[in-house]
Amino acid sequence: MSDPFSIASGAVGVISLGLQLTGQVVSYCQAYRDYDDDIRRVDSKAQALQFSLNRTCSIMKDALSTDPQIASDLQARILELRTSFQTLHTKIEKYKPVSTSTSVDVRSQLKRMAHPFRKDTLRDIGNDLDSVEQTIQTSLNIYTAQMSANFQRMQVEMFQSLQAMVYYTPVPSSRSHYIS
Repeated sequence: MSDPFSIASGAVGVISLGLQLTGQVVSYCQAYRDYDDDIRRVDSKAQALQFSLNRTCSIMKDALSTDPQIASDLQARILELRTSFQTLHTKIEKYKPVSTSTSVDVRSQLKRMAHPFRKDTLRDIGNDLDSVEQTIQTSLNIYTAQMSANFQRMQVEMFQSLQAMVYYTPVPSSRSHYIS
């Protein structure tokens, strides 16, 4: 398999990498789902991050056609996540599960084994996922604020245009109104 970081040059590539990595975390957590609360929390965080990444990708693609400057800002913030994804990738590779097979025999063996992530590593991965999620949410909040400011500016411009039209439009005199 090729190095996933070599293809993650653009913002969409970084989002795809994030989706791939969170998918690995979710797969791991599914294999050990019933093992303990830490794994369930990390699983939940990874799934929430997958949703945010998908939504961010969609918003960014829409913004490319509607407001390229905002899309560019959003892409820059997403590209900053590359380092966080590299850290997450390193942790996942170091403690990669032996198997994610769903066969009953393998599953029972997995449940009896201690999970490969130590508690502190699980917490670190959870913190990494939280950090990425927070960065995405902050970026989306900034995007929303920028869009809101743009809409407000457009609204003011339209109001001013309407005012100018009303001010410069001659009002028909009362006599011409009654002549048919």
